[in-house]
Amino acid sequence: MIGLEKMKARSGEVSQSARALLREDMHRLNDYCMNATCMPEERRWGVVRYAAYLFAWLMLLQIEEVVTLEFSSVEIIPGERAYVEIRLKTRKSAQTGVLHTWRLWANDADPRLCPVRALIRIACLYGSRVPLRGPLFLRIGKFGDILLDQPVSTSILSRALTSDLQGLAYSSWALYGTHSFRRHGCQHRIRNCNFDVSMVAAWGGWSQVEALTMFRYFYSPNDNHEHMVEYDRNDKKRAKF
Repeated sequence: MIGLEKMKARSGEVSQSARALLREDMHRLNDYCMNATCMPEERRWGVVRYAAYLFAWLMLLQIEEVVTLEFSSVEIIPGERAYVEIRLKTRKSAQTGVLHTWRLWANDADPRLCPVRALIRIACLYGSRVPLRGPLFLRIGKFGDILLDQPVSTSILSRALTSDLQGLAYSSWALYGTHSFRRHGCQHRIRNCNFDVSMVAAWGGWSQVEALTMFRYFYSPNDNHEHMVEYDRNDKKRAKF
């Protein structure tokens, strides 16, 4: 694998997901996907794909795991409006079953990052036409129809993300990929949610051995390097010359 990476680097190929999708990027994606000026069928597709983006970002999921979420993965406790619980059936590191449950809280302070609102939009979109079983994220047809037998795939989400970033005029869109959600999901938990590294490992479902690879997500030379000159800034104790 190392030899393959070196060969790709020599050929000038840039690896995908080398840059994290920050909280501000998620805000932009939300606004782009929910754009009220879009055609109705495009906005309906925006509801589905942004919900998938958000769950990958909040839960530190690989995109292959996001598309396996089903209606049965979501547990809504009757009368409980503050949070929902999400459970995966299997994942790469737990082929026989995932014991971990994610409790995702409603986010009134930042509605664009609110998982409860994302699920409400999905429910309103599907209505009574979609039976509450099977895949959670379904494809939307070119006329805005819900394709009950066609769940969203990893390749579809990957192409959609590229298209969205290009639509947002990201000149560095090639540095992003679906793993960019997982990358900054880790950083977000450290920077904004007061998680320590062990909490991030538990939240993301990494074992002690696998947690070593988690550190790749905490740093990339492509993430925030333009802000490096500010790292040692301290206005209160700045020396006066």
